Amino acid sequence: MQSHSIVWPTGPRHPRVVFLLSIILCAGLFSLKPQSAKADESANGLLVLPHATNVWSGTRGGTNQFTYQSAAPYPGKRAIVWISKRLRKADWQPLAYDFLNPTVRPTQMRAWHEFVDQTKYPDTAVRIWGGDWRDAAGDIVEYWFRYTDTSACCVSNPTDLGVSAIYTSAALLKQTEGAFAQLRKEQMPR
Repeated sequence: MQSHSIVWPTGPRHPRVVFLLSIILCAGLFSLKPQSAKADESANGLLVLPHATNVWSGTRGGTNQFTYQSAAPYPGKRAIVWISKRLRKADWQPLAYDFLNPTVRPTQMRAWHEFVDQTKYPDTAVRIWGGDWRDAAGDIVEYWFRYTDTSACCVSNPTDLGVSAIYTSAALLKQTEGAFAQLRKEQMPR
C-alpha cells in the first residue's frame, strides 16, 4: 500500500510559493461580494435600515429573518416610513388584519404597545409596534419595531430601535394552514 503525504516547499522557492498562494487567496476573497439588502429587498421584502448594527440574518422554521439595531429616536417614524415606502415601491401591500389572527387588526393600524417584561432581570420596559405586508404572490413579510429600557419602569426617551423582519412564503403559509386545519379536524369531538 502506497502512502501519500503533503510536503511543504522548502528551500529558496518557499517564499515565492507562499507569496503566490497569498495572491490567489486574496484575489478569491476580494472577488466575493456580500449579498446586499437591495437583493433581499426585491426577493422577499426584508430590508435593513442604513447604518444598522448587530445585523443577523438567517432562516428559522422555513422563514427568512433579519434582526438588527438602528439609532432612531422613539417613535421610530423615519425608520418605519423608510421601510414602508420601499415595501410599497416593491408592490408589497399593508394588510388590514393580522395574518396569524385574521379577526385582529394589525398593530400598524394601532398605537405602540407598552409593557414591562418581568421574565428578565432587571424588569425591562418594552415598547413594540408591528405590521404585516403581502405581495402579489401571497408571500408575507412582517416587521416588529421595539425599544427596551432596564433603567426605569417605563421607556423614557429611547433611541436604540430594534428591528425584526420575518419573510414567509405563500407555499409555507398554505402548508401551515393545512396542518392547522388537519389538527383542528383531529381534535374535534366525535
